Amino acid sequence: MRVVLALGLLALAAFCAFGFLATYEPMDGGALGWRIGYGAALAACT
Repeated sequence: MRVVLALGLLALAAFCAFGFLATYEPMDGGALGWRIGYGAALAACT
């Protein structure tokens, strides 16, 4: 059970890390909210 939970959290952390990095690509405003959201979710997983 612990392995399944660890793999799920690892997948969620990877998703958040890539999402956080993707917000540094050029976009039409509103990136700060996404950065804060992805950063907070990533911090919650680690």
